[in-house]
Amino acid sequence: MKEYPYWWDTLRDSSAASPKPPVPTNRADFPPRVDVAVIGAGYTGLAAARHLARTGASVLVLERDRVGAGASSRNGGQVLTGLKLDPATLVDRFGEANARQLFDVARESMMRLEAIVSEESIECGYTRTGHIQAATKAKHFKALQDEQALLARVFNHRVEIVPRADQRSEVGTDAYHGLLVDEQSGAESREVRRRAGRCSGTQRRDSCNAHNCHLRRSDSDRVAPGPHWLGLLDRRDLGEGSEPDLRRGARCAGRH
Repeated sequence: MKEYPYWWDTLRDSSAASPKPPVPTNRADFPPRVDVAVIGAGYTGLAAARHLARTGASVLVLERDRVGAGASSRNGGQVLTGLKLDPATLVDRFGEANARQLFDVARESMMRLEAIVSEESIECGYTRTGHIQAATKAKHFKALQDEQALLARVFNHRVEIVPRADQRSEVGTDAYHGLLVDEQSGAESREVRRRAGRCSGTQRRDSCNAHNCHLRRSDSDRVAPGPHWLGLLDRRDLGEGSEPDLRRGARCAGRH
């Protein structure tokens, strides 16, 4: 059994795609000072680092493994419309107006992703493939029909319902009770994870633990433990440990 992400098999010419643990970064290789240190080279960390670097900040990304080693390289390359919460739950929890605003932000994030792929010339095989939700039970198909109506009424988002009699043309089987087809979703290959860390002037250090990493506002002003994740990093404050401790002067940005 291969105990590593399947997409590594498509990047045999890259040292980033290796089942072997990355070689720990020599602490002497760290820049003496940077404006911003970002902990974690997943989608959230790399996007933040890229944006900051483009504004003129010197940025260092710290990653204890390698780029995309966590959930960012294990989502199958899906770029789906909507959010983790289904539309009905969004409306129930936040009301129609706020749910629509959240949905619109998620939709804008897809366009921003496409812009980054274009701006950085990332050859990741991205395309608007669409996605399918299949009903495994008859009652699930009714739920898909209700979701279609809600998406159109509240979110101005159009999807197609495919009845069981017509689904074979989409999925090649009669096993389901019907489908919901969303043409606006996309998909990408894993190459984007390997190349994203090289975008727009960011520096990256793999296999670097963030245990006991404190941030400074200046040489004489140490940031106390608390909700800070941007600041000046002095490499003398990089401690060694087996696990990152994000409670020590750093806060992890949301990943949803």
